[in-house]
Amino acid sequence: MKCFILTPKFSYKTHTGLVWATGPDRETVVTRRSNVSWDPYNDVSYETGANTWAAAGILTKESKIELAKLYVIAAGARASLEHSHVIGDLSTSPRVDTAVDEAFVSAMNALDPSLFEFTLHKNVIDGERGCPPWDGPVFLVTVLSTRPSYDLAKSDLRVATGVKETCKGSYRSCGARRVVKASVVRDGLIWRDAYTRDVMCTQPVLDALEAIGVPEWDTREIEVFDDMI
Repeated sequence: MKCFILTPKFSYKTHTGLVWATGPDRETVVTRRSNVSWDPYNDVSYETGANTWAAAGILTKESKIELAKLYVIAAGARASLEHSHVIGDLSTSPRVDTAVDEAFVSAMNALDPSLFEFTLHKNVIDGERGCPPWDGPVFLVTVLSTRPSYDLAKSDLRVATGVKETCKGSYRSCGARRVVKASVVRDGLIWRDAYTRDVMCTQPVLDALEAIGVPEWDTREIEVFDDMI
């Protein structure tokens, strides 16, 4: 029984960051200085947990409406995205920072249609080449399941202090060791850890990602503690 954290593989030639913009070019990228009525980095909200560290599940209707008004720019690729399937990474942030193609959607829905929420997004540009990344549709993706996964007594984690209101209840690293409970891993495929918001998965998801080809993401294997004895 193995468990993995999904991590970015920045060194891969088609790795990208997902950047939000009000138009199709870099001059319209939303930043802290942008005069926008709705900020895709700070105002996005979920039906559970709103825009806090506890955010989980489905995006609110308002967030979907506001995101649909914006452009996704795939930033930083050193090669064409034609044969890639993902833009961005499943980070720990509550914001929407990942988009995928139809092949990714099909592969994950074949595994289990309850793993992700996929939201069709029309305005997507490869920022390095000034064109759409793929011929087909593009979907924003959010992980639906959240579980308290780490054994806190065995992991080098502690409650974060001095954080802003939306990050209260978060945990930070105080060492390298991470231990997850076997009872969590046993029937899990892909989910967020409730303490750290790490995106975790088991072998079936890695097999599905390998089958379609997602070299832009890497993994870190995590120790599994048998709490079912």
